[in-house]
Amino acid sequence: MGFAEFKELSQVLNGWKNVFASFDRDRSGMMEGHELQQATVTMGFHLSPQAMGCIMRRYSTHGRVPFDEFVSCSIRLRSLTVPKERHQQDRQRRVSVRRRKFSEFRGNPTDACAGQPSLLFWCL
Repeated sequence: MGFAEFKELSQVLNGWKNVFASFDRDRSGMMEGHELQQATVTMGFHLSPQAMGCIMRRYSTHGRVPFDEFVSCSIRLRSLTVPKERHQQDRQRRVSVRRRKFSEFRGNPTDACAGQPSLLFWCL
């Protein structure tokens, strides 16, 4: 990893740390589901309730998400998003995630979300 890549990684991690800290209102080091929902919207991911449910099942323990799992989730969300057009003035991105890719995201293709059709994520 070169300096430019390291710098970008550091900036992204600091951004996620700041988002986590701003939504972990009780300063427990854990995010609850509604806090995670608000955090993902802040990061530009407008996810369906079904997608949030799958994320919570994958990344939470007893309904709470620790920082390391928040980072893992953020990495996965970021890896699933690809701008439809790089230079759109309004910066809107539309990403289609097929069932197989979403199963990889969830980590368990046999859970309650397995039967869902492809999902559309609208990101700002």
